[in-house]
Amino acid sequence: MFALMEVSRIQHPAGSPFLPAAIFLLGCGLAILGSVFVVVDAMYFRRTGRRFQGTSSAFRLLCPSISGGLSVGMGKVIYSVASSLDGYNTDTQGNFSWAVPDEAVVAALTADLASVSTYLYGRRMYETMAIWETDPAAATWSPESAHFADTWKRAKKVVFSSSLEQTWTERTRLERAFTAEAVARAKSEAPGDLTVEGPTLARSALLLGVVDVVELLLCPVIVGGGTAVFPNGLSLDLRLVRERRFDNGMVQITYDVVRP
Repeated sequence: MFALMEVSRIQHPAGSPFLPAAIFLLGCGLAILGSVFVVVDAMYFRRTGRRFQGTSSAFRLLCPSISGGLSVGMGKVIYSVASSLDGYNTDTQGNFSWAVPDEAVVAALTADLASVSTYLYGRRMYETMAIWETDPAAATWSPESAHFADTWKRAKKVVFSSSLEQTWTERTRLERAFTAEAVARAKSEAPGDLTVEGPTLARSALLLGVVDVVELLLCPVIVGGGTAVFPNGLSLDLRLVRERRFDNGMVQITYDVVRP
């Protein structure tokens, strides 16, 4: 639409009677776009249980060439983690094979990533997830694995580590310290939502108060100990926004963090 207006400006200079009509049509067009954002937001909420952030995701989806020059709402920081029923991400041996999802769960989780543009990782989680770009075999495990690999490679990655010398995947940058300021910077640069994955980095994010959404994939197992999903002493008020059950016994529950 703005490209069309620029052509009209050249062909009809200032003072031309065409300009008032063009401005009126532009206003009508923006009003229609606003209505579209409302519809898209409603559809997105019905599918995911989450709202677009200030219609920013919808705006970027529908008008990517325009949105780059406008200020829009920032995305949410989502803590997404698999958990045993007794609240552990790994058992006492560091094993998490019980959390491996089936095809239906992978498809659902990949669809959820449609709103995510940036992954926040610690060193260990980054080293684990980097295979989706560095190991071509990972994408051949299944059709859903191939889809997830493409999704992962398109996203930006921010790795927080004081010991990692360098990163080895595209669209990745290294940060030496995980601070509220670093997260705020990542949010300001992200065109969509952000996920913080792995209980170690998430522990810091939760205690810093920068997590907006808690998303648990509950697995039908009790492991008796290991790496806890939540740090000791954490207190949060949460509001349930979605519950989704899978045939393999896993249940995904999503909560918004309610801030005072």
